[in-house]
Amino acid sequence: MAERMYGHAAALQAAVGGRITRVDSIHLTLAFLGDVDAARVDELMAPPAAIAAGAFRFDVDRIGVWHHNGIGWVAPSAAPPALIDLQSRLSGWVESIGFALEKRAFAPHATILRKCTGKPATASIEPIRWMVDDYVLVRSTLDSTGSRYEVIGRFLLTERPPP
Repeated sequence: MAERMYGHAAALQAAVGGRITRVDSIHLTLAFLGDVDAARVDELMAPPAAIAAGAFRFDVDRIGVWHHNGIGWVAPSAAPPALIDLQSRLSGWVESIGFALEKRAFAPHATILRKCTGKPATASIEPIRWMVDDYVLVRSTLDSTGSRYEVIGRFLLTERPPP
């Protein structure tokens, strides 16, 4: 799935410039926590049962660039209710234990380019089916090649979607 998203990056880069995101860095952020004190990581490794949700799938079928931040992205044309529900419950929980989250609306997407300068229109792409049966807690570090992500927790969703 990430490889197919990555495959769209070169064509988009030809139109708008920018730096292609490494395939191993392509992800969808549910809640960005920023810098987390190491003493609080254990709290995040134990989400309450209320966060549990059924597995789901959705289609990534749009590509575009946000001009305000130069991000090239792929995204679903319509976010599935299961994704919105999972993001809402997860965000509500991390806020309830004292983490401050950004207050902007959730815009589900995967970043495939950074530092874009051109202005192409948003377009449809052949759908990429994204099967979601877990979510992860990730630690990021920044180096000269960009962000590096390390999965430090994996949380399974309760039911598998139909094929």
